[in-house]
Amino acid sequence: MTEPTTTAPRRALLSAYDKTGMVELGRALVELGWELVSSGGTARVLADAGLPVMATEDVTGFPEMLGHRVVTLHPAIHGGILADRTDPSHVEDMATYGVTAIDLVAVNLYPFSSEPSIELIDIGGPAMVRGAAKNHSQVTVLVDPADYEVVLDELRAEGAVSASTRRRLARDRVRSHRRLRRSDRRLVRRRRSRRIGRRGAPAPHAAPGGHSHPGAALRREPASGRRSLLAARRVLLG
Repeated sequence: MTEPTTTAPRRALLSAYDKTGMVELGRALVELGWELVSSGGTARVLADAGLPVMATEDVTGFPEMLGHRVVTLHPAIHGGILADRTDPSHVEDMATYGVTAIDLVAVNLYPFSSEPSIELIDIGGPAMVRGAAKNHSQVTVLVDPADYEVVLDELRAEGAVSASTRRRLARDRVRSHRRLRRSDRRLVRRRRSRRIGRRGAPAPHAAPGGHSHPGAALRREPASGRRSLLAARRVLLG
């Protein structure tokens, strides 16, 4: 597979909850002849720093909608990330539908685990990161600000990001998705605890004579590998 073309202008998509180093990354890319595409708060930060930035709605033809829930979920974005420019059919589709290749994706995900809110369940971010990692032979994916300077050093020295660096960054994106899975598990636990809280504690069982006893539950014995009622015992909940 051939290396990504170094013909300017190349296009970078920048969209980050943690905007650490984002202005510096954007400024360096512009100095190297790149176009910047961004949305929401990231676009405002870049524009306020005096950098030329193209809004995602100028790429997609659709404004951000549904309270920022739908921003980058569009073929003009994901086609640009996923297109294999060595595949003639992909190149033909890009020309037919007006899709411009995206060469670098810098995204970090909402910190749902530390700021639990339904609106911080990220949809577009993980999709872009996965797409860029899948197409890492031609796209650089950045999920950690600590890697920005590494990529910029290679662009300044060689005019392109090396294949080995793109592979490493694609592998490193797994850490971001591990954090995402942990956040998903925390969401499930939080929603479950809220349902239990609304229902209240289980009512005690009434016994003959009017005395109440705590409810009972079934617990699987730790030593048993069988998943059936036969491998469970009845215990009292104090």
